Amino acid sequence: MAHVDHSEVDYARPLVSISLGHACVFLLGGATGDKMVQYHGVPRVLEGSLLAHLWDAMEGEDNGEWALFGVNVRQVFPPGMEVGGLAGAGEGPGVTPETE
Repeated sequence: MAHVDHSEVDYARPLVSISLGHACVFLLGGATGDKMVQYHGVPRVLEGSLLAHLWDAMEGEDNGEWALFGVNVRQVFPPGMEVGGLAGAGEGPGVTPETE
């Protein structure tokens, strides 16, 4: 599970990360340089730690394969910008200044 900021237009907004599933060991550190960067990672997922009601909801699934599901959310375009095409789809950055 990873999140990379290389293609985002606006880095000013906070990143919200949510991990669902088994418990895990979560590491955080590395605030260095002119910008505050918090390197993070999940080196270990703890087997058998999934809550019972989640096991029940996954009846019929291969529970041994399912461990951790991560969601990362951030507002990537600054206020006042209008999204044009899809970024990386051959249409430039996909952002145009908002016109009135």
